[in-house]
Amino acid sequence: MKDIIKRTTDYNLLKIGKHQPECRTDATLKLVDSLKATAGNLSLPGIVDVTTGEILDGHRRYQACKRASVPFYYTEFTPGEVTAREFTKLLNTSGKQWSIKDHLNSYSKTNEEYGVLYRYLVDNNIPTGLLDSFNSITASDIKAESKLDIDYKVFEAKVATYFFVCGVYPTVSKNYIHRALGKLYQVKGFNEERLINKLSVLAEAHQLKKPFQGKNFFSKVLCEAYDYKCRADSKAYLWHELEKLGKV
Repeated sequence: MKDIIKRTTDYNLLKIGKHQPECRTDATLKLVDSLKATAGNLSLPGIVDVTTGEILDGHRRYQACKRASVPFYYTEFTPGEVTAREFTKLLNTSGKQWSIKDHLNSYSKTNEEYGVLYRYLVDNNIPTGLLDSFNSITASDIKAESKLDIDYKVFEAKVATYFFVCGVYPTVSKNYIHRALGKLYQVKGFNEERLINKLSVLAEAHQLKKPFQGKNFFSKVLCEAYDYKCRADSKAYLWHELEKLGKV
């Protein structure tokens, strides 16, 4: 690969690599706006096959540059022992994208709010998926370094409930557990202490219901445990409330 960085606004000189998935070539409006604001200097250079003009890396950047009418920067790849197809495969299988914790760690160097969250997650071995389930903070929010506004007292109580349920159901996917709890927390009046107490009683009496497979199966298991020996007129309260919210 040549180490000279080139630039062009003659977009017809280049073309999308034939081995690139179509879903990976669409430029986002956010990327287009960023390139407009920086005259194309924001992104890393793409990689182009010098023999065919095919873009091997940087398809979204290329499309965004076209829409923003700014130069597309790139370096050239000359096929040798490694073909363009093999190069594309290696490029997209040998690297590793940043995890959510990687983003948090990076931002924490200059953003105290992110530093507090990063240390909290690492020190307590908390999966980042709980941020979405319990705080409605998505991966996109983290990557964009959006303001978080986490109530840690509330979050800690939810995390404690999550770890308790994981202990009661060690064979159930942790993803199922925190997603199910995330739904229950959206029900007005849901009491996590009641759920913990009911699960404790059922476990001691060896009456824990074996989780069954199916859509939202674990949410229903927790609802049935929550309503164990409740008044007849309030039976299945949680499950019915989830149905009203469209969460089942």
